[in-house]
Amino acid sequence: MARALLALALLAGCDVVFITEHDFKPPDGAPDAAPICVSDPFDSLATNWNPVPNMGPMAHIETGKLVIPYGGRTEAQFNRLVDFTTSTARVELLATAPVTTTFAVAYFAAGVDLQNHHAFAVYSDGTNFVLEARAVKMGTQTQSMARYDAVMHRYLRMRHNPTTNVIEMQTNATLDPTQWKTQSSPEPVVDVRQFQFYLGTLGGTALESASFDNFELCK
Repeated sequence: MARALLALALLAGCDVVFITEHDFKPPDGAPDAAPICVSDPFDSLATNWNPVPNMGPMAHIETGKLVIPYGGRTEAQFNRLVDFTTSTARVELLATAPVTTTFAVAYFAAGVDLQNHHAFAVYSDGTNFVLEARAVKMGTQTQSMARYDAVMHRYLRMRHNPTTNVIEMQTNATLDPTQWKTQSSPEPVVDVRQFQFYLGTLGGTALESASFDNFELCK
């Protein structure tokens, strides 16, 4: 089975901002609640995400979804570093490249750079879609792989389990809290207080795109 490589990039000179539970603000007038969440339905890319000018067309908002074209390397970067301790982050993956396209990757990633990150990668090996839950530490990768199912793997979630200090890589067909399935549970490859989140694509052709919706980050 062909393996795809995930490309991540940090913006040079990006300020470090640590997010704690005090930085997660509920809507005006709403009572404090637990968990405290930042939700992004992608009504505007500028709300929480910045397109990263890499080697492909730019990520953009289209009919309430974050559309990330293929044809190079295209990313949107969450606009702050996150203290991910005891937190969860999930996103809905709605569309990927056609299965016949070789080396076309859609990903949801968290980490600091190409050599140190966690990621869900959904890609075509030329015959089938593959779901890969990976952890890369100092350039060494471990992963679990499964046949991608667009229904069963519609939601992708990373969860920091403070008891065992692992990052649970989970999937779900819906948001039923009892139905999250753990695909992999590696130890954090970087300090969980310094997570940078990315959504992106790599490879494929410029006529294709992946789309994401309903990102949520909760402490």
